[in-house]
Amino acid sequence: MIYVEATASMNEKAWLSCHVNIFQFFGGTPVKIVCNNLKTGVTSHPKRGEIILNEAYLSLGEYYSVFEYIWIFYNRKRIHEANGYLAPEEYYRQHRTDWKAA
Repeated sequence: MIYVEATASMNEKAWLSCHVNIFQFFGGTPVKIVCNNLKTGVTSHPKRGEIILNEAYLSLGEYYSVFEYIWIFYNRKRIHEANGYLAPEEYYRQHRTDWKAA
C-alpha cells in the first residue's frame, strides 16, 4: 500500500498535517521516523550525527511515540553550539511544547 499527499506548501503546518494524515490512513504509526535534514523537521544536524528536531515536530513524535529510535541512537549528552550549548535532553526539556494543547 502506498500513500501520497500533495500540498501547496512545505511549511510546518503542512508537514505535521501530512504525518497525522498518513498515520490515520494506515491506522497506526511506524516504529521509527528518520528525517534527512528536512528544514521543516530538523533544526540542526551536526557532522557528528546528533539531530536537534524542530519543537513542533518533536512534540508530534512524542504524541505518537515514534521518535524513540532517535533518543536511543543519538548521543544524549554532547552539547551543541546550535542550541546554546545545551545537551539534547536539556534542550528538549526546556523547549518542549505540548502539541496536544495546540
